[in-house]
Amino acid sequence: MIETPNFDNETMEKAAHLRKQISVPADLNSPFFVAKFIRGQNGNVEMARKRIEHYLLHRELLGYDKMTEDELYNVHPIGKPTFERFVISRMDETLTSNNVHVIVQKLKGTNLNEIMKVIPLSHVIHSYFMFQDMFGRVVAKTENRTGKPSSVVCILDLDGVNLADFLNPLSAPVKLARLVVKIWADYFSEHLCKLILINPPGLVSLMWKISKYVMDAETAAKLCFLDSVEDLKKYLHPNVIPVEFGGDWIDSSGFADPPESCCKSYIPVEKGHYRTQEQVWSDNGVLKPSPMKTSTIKSHQKLDIEL
Repeated sequence: MIETPNFDNETMEKAAHLRKQISVPADLNSPFFVAKFIRGQNGNVEMARKRIEHYLLHRELLGYDKMTEDELYNVHPIGKPTFERFVISRMDETLTSNNVHVIVQKLKGTNLNEIMKVIPLSHVIHSYFMFQDMFGRVVAKTENRTGKPSSVVCILDLDGVNLADFLNPLSAPVKLARLVVKIWADYFSEHLCKLILINPPGLVSLMWKISKYVMDAETAAKLCFLDSVEDLKKYLHPNVIPVEFGGDWIDSSGFADPPESCCKSYIPVEKGHYRTQEQVWSDNGVLKPSPMKTSTIKSHQKLDIEL
């Protein structure tokens, strides 16, 4: 059974010292919030501080720090058009397996190449921060209630995935996967403790080769490929496994369709949803945009554009 590992005394001492230097929002604050970042940065306190500051600034600037989970899914101007394209479950804070929470995502019918035609790639990246923020809030409540470290396990259903999309290292799905994995590794490696992949469309050995395209060895160590959904019970208690996968979890809140899947249905991409560059400009009041230019900047560099 999956459990969240405890923190050693050295990490907790470093966390206590760093905690005095930063202000952690109440909905994320727990005895282990800072310690997660320190362990995620292999004990580097200064890098942990920078990651925390970047993350808290991001949630403040994009305004999801003051929104509920339902508002992120249904109201936020970036979250709503992104999350409605993916098949995902809610974070049910009442359900845990050994202090571990579970989120489910199904990829069947999710065409990343088509999604990129209707929303910017940046929307997906920003929404992944929001996704992890939901994890952090639920985990903080559990840690404050139990006094023990908590984390999240993601069950990722690969049924329907086109392997060809991931064999090309320059494809949109691979680029997106790399970016998402980097955010996971840099900011939330201790939030999402395990990624369980079920219904792989090919040989597990091939899936491992593909994973090397998109992630480092340390992150890959958190992957777990299962040949059968029945094996989920070796890692998680039945109460956090959807009925569709042989467990007892049913989401009757009205969010999931069907309830036995615990996942909401998605809005498929149709050609009528495509957005051209001209439409984006005109929607923002620019009828004759300037000629397109391309610039390349590195991380933390600054580019000034005069209009």
